[in-house]
Order: sequence, then C-alpha cells, then structure tokens
Amino acid sequence: MLNVHHDIAASRGWVSIHASASKGFARQLTEARLPEVLEPLDSATLSKSKGLLKV
Repeated sequence: MLNVHHDIAASRGWVSIHASASKGFARQLTEARLPEVLEPLDSATLSKSKGLLKV
C-alpha cells in the first residue's frame, strides 16, 4: 500500500523516501536519507535563485 502512495506522490512531483524500519531507523533517516534526498532540491533552488538574480 505504501508503494501506491509513493507512486501518487511521484506523479505529483512530490518527494518521498523509502526506508526500512529497523534499529537505528530515525538516525538513518535524519543523517543519511533526508540529506541525500534534499541535496538535489537545494541545488535546484540555488539554480533558480541565481537565474532570478541574472535578470
């Protein structure tokens, strides 16, 4: 069922994170998965911001 939600999120351009719940889940999520997923978003925001400044 979670795969369905992931597919819906992806079809709307939303970011979703897949991670298995296990010992250290919260640490893995906050220290590895979230930065990994957010980095491209930060880069895209910076690119858009730079584009606005050039105008």
